[in-house]
Amino acid sequence: GFVSVIAVQDSEVEGTEDVVVSISAVSANAQIGNPFQATTTILDGNRPSVTLSVDPAQIAELGGIATFTATLSSAVPAAVTVNLAFAGSATAGLDYTASANRIDIPAGMTSGFVSVIAVQDSEVEGTEDVVVSISAVSANAQIGNPFQATTTILDDDRPNVTIVVEQEIYQMISIPVSGVTSVTSTSGSPDTHRLLRWNSGTQSYTEYDVDPTLSTEADFSPGKAYWYISSDGSDITVTGGTPVNPDVGGSINLLPGWNQIGNPFAFAVAWATVINPDVVEAPVSYDASLDPSDPYEYFVSNLDAWDGYWVYNPNAETAVITVQAIEASKSGSYSSLGSFADEASYLVQLEASLANYQYRDTQNYLGFASGATDGYDAIDFAEAPGIGSYVRLSIIEDGTRMAGSFKSAGTEGQEWRLELTAKLGSGLPKSGEYAHVRLDEIGDLPAGFELYVFDDDEGERLPLIESSFGTLLTRDRPVRHLRVIVGTSAYASDQTEGMLSTPQRFALHQNYPNPFNPSTQIRYQLSGTSPVRLDIYNALGQHVSTLVDRQQEAGWYEVSWDGRDGAGRQVASGLYFYRFRSGGITDTKSMVLLR
Repeated sequence: GFVSVIAVQDSEVEGTEDVVVSISAVSANAQIGNPFQATTTILDGNRPSVTLSVDPAQIAELGGIATFTATLSSAVPAAVTVNLAFAGSATAGLDYTASANRIDIPAGMTSGFVSVIAVQDSEVEGTEDVVVSISAVSANAQIGNPFQATTTILDDDRPNVTIVVEQEIYQMISIPVSGVTSVTSTSGSPDTHRLLRWNSGTQSYTEYDVDPTLSTEADFSPGKAYWYISSDGSDITVTGGTPVNPDVGGSINLLPGWNQIGNPFAFAVAWATVINPDVVEAPVSYDASLDPSDPYEYFVSNLDAWDGYWVYNPNAETAVITVQAIEASKSGSYSSLGSFADEASYLVQLEASLANYQYRDTQNYLGFASGATDGYDAIDFAEAPGIGSYVRLSIIEDGTRMAGSFKSAGTEGQEWRLELTAKLGSGLPKSGEYAHVRLDEIGDLPAGFELYVFDDDEGERLPLIESSFGTLLTRDRPVRHLRVIVGTSAYASDQTEGMLSTPQRFALHQNYPNPFNPSTQIRYQLSGTSPVRLDIYNALGQHVSTLVDRQQEAGWYEVSWDGRDGAGRQVASGLYFYRFRSGGITDTKSMVLLR
């Protein structure tokens, strides 16, 4: 059976009050059990209640950030102070730091927050919890429910592991000598160098045994090239052998797809003197001394002795070229832009880069050209396979990775499918890596045409702001599938099934660059009209500046923060948070200012 307790409304501000009901006695045919007492709390209806929430519920040990938000049921004319208590299996200072031990909600506002930042250590301790509770609030509010929230720190340590990161040096080499006795590394240790060669059949690298010498397994015949990878900068020594007879010439068989080749002669040879070069694409060289962040050079005009090159065979059968023993008039592997630069009426060069790494990929071209077809033709050229760590932007045509793809403009436009990915020696960071893509247009667009970029994974349009866009690469999603459309708005809308109109979802993007000095860009998108507020906070949870506070329509937006507070004063280096609120949506991200 039951009884009911009904709260009575009054006008007194008296805080929460408890009603404790106990069983005092029972009839002789029963006895008092346990629990014999129960409590309900009457919340003062004359003061707003404060509740506590956390996002996310799990954070990485390496710099993970959880935001604990105190929310008022209604705004009050005076500021509200929310005192917090920290508990759980995680230890403050050792496992995490908190930006503050209280939350101050400004007058007229309904929420405030503190941040908990995980601390990296080397202990294997399993997951640990940070439990935050509201311990007290100022007199003009009361504690509501839920008053407690928990985030879990995921342990990423492994016992007894030491990781040593070495700077590897990549060289594509060839040996213009036949009958060599041995090819050895000057380091003498097989642990400091590797030898790889591209297998056209499997479209992957084959690694060779280098103990005791590089030539233990590898066939260093003239005309073949290998990747020599050294962690200590050691050179190689070739013993024995004789130069190739210039009267014979050097025939090289090229399998379908990519091939690593070398000049079979001990002097530079011009590609223009090679017999039957038109059946394959012009050579691609690798020279980290020119640009270590983007070392590939396309349309190389000379084949230097001892260097290796990529050559792409677009045919379904093996092609044969013959390198003639005609010394080039000048040494050096000079590069030109190829025929597409002259034939393209409209050209877009795409450059991909990473926010926190030096790697770039600048050799990506698409556009319209006279005489171009929608499929592979003489103006198009394939993208050389990657090596080591890199960021890679590929144009995908019929399953082939292209670096240059040109089509006829048509009457409505054309589209290109792209893949954006990155390979890092240690893997992508837990928090992901922000990739930035810049588009440089050369030439005039046909009348009525525009340039559009779409994210096919998310099913939405990516805004072009200052001719660039960005996206996040994560361990779960290391590849992003994109699309570039150059054409009329009707064509773009038809090809993307309405993605052109407005964003399909709300999103707050990672700022770029990050870390930054002196300014950074913050991008966000709205799927509908709503009031928008974007604030900057410091690591203590103190308000620094308000960047946006107005009603905005659905669309894509970008705002800049110059590292100054609301009074125009420069703020110090350190960790900052930008917090976005739109309707019932709240999102917070971190950034680092380095003066």
